[in-house]
Amino acid sequence: MQLRIEIDQILSIHLWKFDGLPDEVIDPLNNLLKLHSSDAILEAIQSLLPTYIAEEKIARECRGNSGYAGELHTATEMKIKYLHESIEYIQNNGLTQA
Repeated sequence: MQLRIEIDQILSIHLWKFDGLPDEVIDPLNNLLKLHSSDAILEAIQSLLPTYIAEEKIARECRGNSGYAGELHTATEMKIKYLHESIEYIQNNGLTQA
């Protein structure tokens, strides 16, 4: 559970980079790879997806109500983007352990 919380904090940064992962996500992921197996990290990342999708749906429904709601929607979309890119990053750079 602690790993899931750490990953959520990594992916919830308030920095938007539309072409790949920012260093502020990559560096902490590399640190996690030193401490945990790729499989454990991937499992924790994937466990966040349903929560992120639910958050994005709520933000999407509210986005027309204010400028802040539109920013919130973009932020939730970025978390999902970073989640998917983090999965790819871990699969390409981590060592999967049985």
